[in-house]
Amino acid sequence: MSAAAVTASVAAKAGDGGALFASLAATLAGADADRVEHYGSFGRALGTAVQLVSDCDDLFGAPHSRDLAAGTRTLPIAFTLERLQGPERDEFAVLLDRARTEAGAGVTVRQRIAEAGVLPLCAFRVEVYRQQALAALAAAGPCEPGAAWLKAMIGLCVWPRRATATAQVASA
Repeated sequence: MSAAAVTASVAAKAGDGGALFASLAATLAGADADRVEHYGSFGRALGTAVQLVSDCDDLFGAPHSRDLAAGTRTLPIAFTLERLQGPERDEFAVLLDRARTEAGAGVTVRQRIAEAGVLPLCAFRVEVYRQQALAALAAAGPCEPGAAWLKAMIGLCVWPRRATATAQVASA
């Protein structure tokens, strides 16, 4: 699974859910069609960013990754697989399978992902969606105090978080 496919899947699930909720809220508040569309774009971008952050936090911020245990191919894993070739890639795939049940393998997966240098790529992808959310929100033109609250929501959606960064250093 490619990083582009993972991102598209996240956008289709979490992003579309966010778009639905934001669009419904704008509609119920009496917004015109253009504003409803802008709020939908805001919700899609924010929902996607939130899920990408959640996936990265699960992998690097939690002592036990639910995604590793489930065999879920999240963005950091997909980026790592894209960078690896031949036997290294095959070895990493076997390690991912072992990480479903072995804690030590999970630690090694985290180390390999960090060594692959993909964490800045993940942070950048989150930032792209944060910027899209900010642009859509500006286009929607929310009134205060809601505008400040919505901007604060976007501001909370960052990766890596301080605790995550500490866990990355500890596991490396």
